[in-house]
Amino acid sequence: MPRHSPQPPLPFSQASLLGFGRPGGLVHPHMRAKLVAMAAREKELRPIHSALWNDPGTEPGVKPNPYRGGGCLFGADVAAGFLERSGLGLILRSHEEVVNPCR
Repeated sequence: MPRHSPQPPLPFSQASLLGFGRPGGLVHPHMRAKLVAMAAREKELRPIHSALWNDPGTEPGVKPNPYRGGGCLFGADVAAGFLERSGLGLILRSHEEVVNPCR
């Protein structure tokens, strides 16, 4: 009998593993609680990751960052909206040297 090549792995998200259209899903009950906790932690850290890995850009709005390979570029309009919603007057980011700081 001919052997079949293995199927490529399916791209499962945490949500599909937890539910997968039937009670219990594909995940062991002990792992289910861990996945739920991981999803909650990811949601909690999303604003911090956004501040760390997203960079200011020159165009309005938000777009993928082609230079870093991850994160986004955000425009002055996005920064102004954040400041207004947060009741702040300034965002100070200082994690790398700027060679020519004046433009």
